[in-house]
Amino acid sequence: MRELVKSHLEAIIWVWVAVSIIGWVVVGLGIIDIGGRLPNGYSLLTGIAAILGGTAGTLAVAGVCFQVMDMRAFAKHSAMALHRGRGGDRA
Repeated sequence: MRELVKSHLEAIIWVWVAVSIIGWVVVGLGIIDIGGRLPNGYSLLTGIAAILGGTAGTLAVAGVCFQVMDMRAFAKHSAMALHRGRGGDRA
């Protein structure tokens, strides 16, 4: 199971990003719809802020996930190269 998750980690992250963004859009539209009782269009601004903030936060977390994946791959390949003796001079 672990190998299955590791091999499909990128697709899992993209699915999570899509579901999360859809969720934030639904939340923002709900705020706009329900907030018709607020004066001066505050519900529109709050709904748009929820959509933009949630989407930006989701993309930021996804970016961190992809960076961690890259660091893990780099560390793995570096360790394998050092193990094979391609690491240069060893003290």
